[in-house]
Amino acid sequence: MKFFLEVAAVGTVGVLNNILAAYFWITNPNYTKTFSVSDKLLRQWLYAASVIVVVLLVASDQPSGLASIGLLFLGGAANILALLIGYFSMVFVLLGYTVIYNLARRLRGKGATPPTLDTSRPLTAETLSYRDKWERWATMSVLPFSVLSEDFVYRGFLVLLLGSKTGTYIPWAILSVLLSIMIHLYQGRNIRFILFHFLTASFLVSLTVLTHNVIATFAAHIVLDSIFFMQTWQIAAKLGISNPPPPRTAQAKAGYLAFISINIIIFFTALVSALL
Repeated sequence: MKFFLEVAAVGTVGVLNNILAAYFWITNPNYTKTFSVSDKLLRQWLYAASVIVVVLLVASDQPSGLASIGLLFLGGAANILALLIGYFSMVFVLLGYTVIYNLARRLRGKGATPPTLDTSRPLTAETLSYRDKWERWATMSVLPFSVLSEDFVYRGFLVLLLGSKTGTYIPWAILSVLLSIMIHLYQGRNIRFILFHFLTASFLVSLTVLTHNVIATFAAHIVLDSIFFMQTWQIAAKLGISNPPPPRTAQAKAGYLAFISINIIIFFTALVSALL
């Protein structure tokens, strides 16, 4: 009974909510426009924090504790190594993709692709809705929590914890990849986007199984997501795509600064503690 309650708790908070959100995006791509930027940031932070807390509570009750989801708290050198493996593996994958893509275009006699943005994509439109440095820094300060919550559920819990309990990782790895594709369908439902998310999810799951350390997965994942955000904003600036931010009062700026600072302090305190 306890096992089913754990699965139900994590599944409801960490999976069902993602599936419903993807459904809302698909059926009404503009539904998040009804929320202010501060509302969206708080919703993202609260959701990520809730998922992290639930998964940590479930993991802490396992015989191996937090290690059951690949979190070696105070893991020192092992966590530093995992962080470097995750970071450089994603950097090498992205560099390799860039080199192969550009080489293929040259062989086909095509020049460099001019920068473009498909603003009809919900995720791109959502990213562009963060209009100035305050909103964008706040978004980036929430990103580590969002990434960690996803990795805790889809890699730490679904793959490592359930794989350890059942004695096999394969079915849970497959389920993790399929669910990852499902919750990202709002970003695009053609073969290109589905293949991208299949390869990304497969890579992250493989990294999780090979290292048994969710910090490696987190490092790779946050590199990928950070590049997407920064690249989107950079291309938008080059193309002159901008949404003027509203005038900000001193109180609003102070609120953003406090929100950003608290997130940075929490994140780096936890990271430094894990790496000591």
